[in-house]
Parts: sequence; C-alpha cells; structure tokens
Amino acid sequence: MTPSLDQWEKDLFFRVAEEVQESAVNNRTIRVASFLTDERSKAGRREVSDSFVD
Repeated sequence: MTPSLDQWEKDLFFRVAEEVQESAVNNRTIRVASFLTDERSKAGRREVSDSFVD
C-alpha cells in the first residue's frame, strides 16, 4: 500500500527535507545573483577601460 501525501506531510523527515530543499534553492539563487553581479561589474570595468584606449 502506498502512503498518502498526508502521511508524508506529517512525517518529520518530510518537513526537514522540504526545509533543506528550500535552503538549497535560496543558496543557489544567491550564488547566481552574486555571479551575475560580478560579471556585470567586470563588464563595466572593461567598458570604462576600453573607453580610455581611444
């Protein structure tokens, strides 16, 4: 017999697994945002330094 979703949701491990998953998603979001910010910053510095070459 397959346990119903209600049984899983009442299980402590289910709630902990959801918290871990949410934390992993948040961590990835922060890392991606940080990466994009760094890349934009690098691109901006290249544009500024390129403008002084003329």
